[in-house]
Amino acid sequence: MGILNYRHQRDTTRPRLVVRPCVYSLVDRDARETEHNVGVMQVCNVGHVPVIGSGIGFKPRKKGENGHLIVSPQSINGQELTQELKPGHVAMLRFELDGLPDTGLLGPAQVWTIVGDSFTASRRDMRKFAEDRTAAKKSSD
Repeated sequence: MGILNYRHQRDTTRPRLVVRPCVYSLVDRDARETEHNVGVMQVCNVGHVPVIGSGIGFKPRKKGENGHLIVSPQSINGQELTQELKPGHVAMLRFELDGLPDTGLLGPAQVWTIVGDSFTASRRDMRKFAEDRTAAKKSSD
C-alpha cells in the first residue's frame, strides 16, 4: 500500500504539461480575413497543480547546435503562457513559421516553467508538425 500511496501523491503533486506544435489557418472574425499557415503551440496542463510557463521553443536536433527560442508568442485563446495555467486548461500560442529553420533541422518542441521544469512534445506530434509544415510550404509556393 505504501508504494501505491507514494505514486498517487507523486502523480497528483507534480506538474504535467503536454506540448503540441501545429500549423493552422486562423480566421479573424472582425476583419473577416483568413491567415494561412500559422504556427501554433498548444500547451495543455494535464496535471493536478497549476503551472506558470516561462517560454516555448524547439530543442536542438544534435548536440552542439543551438535550439530555437520563440520570443513573445501571441496568445490566441486569451491564456498567456506567463499566467497561471490551471489543470485542464490550454494555452494556444501563435508564432511565425518563417523564422524557423528547415523541419529536418528542428528538434522537438519544448515548454519551460518558471521553476525550471521542461516538457517536450512527442515524436508523433513532431512528425505531424513536420508533415503539416511541408504541406504548407508546398501550398504557398
